[in-house]
Amino acid sequence: MRRLSRGQTINLISSQGALSYGSQTAGTLRQGVSLTYSYSLNKDSHNLQAVLGDAEVNSETKSPVETRAAQSAFLNRGADLLAAEGLPQAEKAAGAENDTAKGEWSPFFAMQGGKYRYQTGSHVDSRGFSGILGVAMEIKKDRGTLLYGLVGEYGKGSYDSYYGHMNGEGDSDYAGGALFVRLKENRGLYYEGSLRAGRTKADYSSRNFTGYEGTAVGYDTSSNYWGAHLGMGKVLRLAGNNELDVFLKYFYSRTGSDSVRLTTGETYHFSAVDSHRLRIGTRLMHTFNADSKGYIGAYYEREFAGDARATIAGYSTAVPSLKGNRGIFELGWLYQPRNSNLTLNLGATAACGNKRGATGSLGLMWKF
Repeated sequence: MRRLSRGQTINLISSQGALSYGSQTAGTLRQGVSLTYSYSLNKDSHNLQAVLGDAEVNSETKSPVETRAAQSAFLNRGADLLAAEGLPQAEKAAGAENDTAKGEWSPFFAMQGGKYRYQTGSHVDSRGFSGILGVAMEIKKDRGTLLYGLVGEYGKGSYDSYYGHMNGEGDSDYAGGALFVRLKENRGLYYEGSLRAGRTKADYSSRNFTGYEGTAVGYDTSSNYWGAHLGMGKVLRLAGNNELDVFLKYFYSRTGSDSVRLTTGETYHFSAVDSHRLRIGTRLMHTFNADSKGYIGAYYEREFAGDARATIAGYSTAVPSLKGNRGIFELGWLYQPRNSNLTLNLGATAACGNKRGATGSLGLMWKF
């Protein structure tokens, strides 16, 4: 879309004969769904011209940008799955709880699905599932164990965004891979990290734009993503067959930039979305018997960034943001029969604060 400039003249009517006019001397002109220009009228006996004033970005333009916040939030759920469910599954698959090292690659699987509402200055409802399939190996050391491996990850979901009278909707997915490592000392201290990379896609559609009511206005977007996390913690042995895991973890993710063309002709330039999260929490695990364990956890998390920025014809839109505080709670059950190679992990997670909702999770591990 070509940007109009202040002082630009638009010929509205030109006639060889004499023209007669009403009393109007000014007005506003809309360019697509994104920009509005004020104008004044120049009149003479044969011509009617509009002289443009300053441009304003319509507040409705925040709606198409909400998709980028939804993408970033969905990618973060994949990072949480790897750190909270994937690494414990990998540890059990590789034999980290045994006295001898396996020295073999062992497969594991984890997935979660559910719905969250994210406060972005307005809000976004995100639904979907994420899954990881990976292999892990453990090496026994004198002072502890070294766990490492790789996973493939995939997530697919949908979202609805709400801003004033605007309702946007669409689908989002991602696919990629990750590397991870965890060093666990015999005295209970552990250190962990991961690197993720892949490709994410999304689409957007809304029928609420002023002047286009009932007409679908939308776009498709695709970009690279990558992320990392670092963590440290300590597992404390308590009385009564209990263990307490106390940890601190940092998560980073980046959704790459992209330029998209709306069906109305405007081109939106999306900046990269960076997310920085810090999480501190505890998980209490109780051993019921030789076959099963239960756990309960509580975390505090702070999102320091998560701003989704965009420009249209050089003008900046409003900025949805994931920044804020949230509390996260989890409950789960781990079942590992003594005479079976299968381990089953069932869990549920709920959140409050600027992220509200719940997910259910499933973890599977098979020892060869």
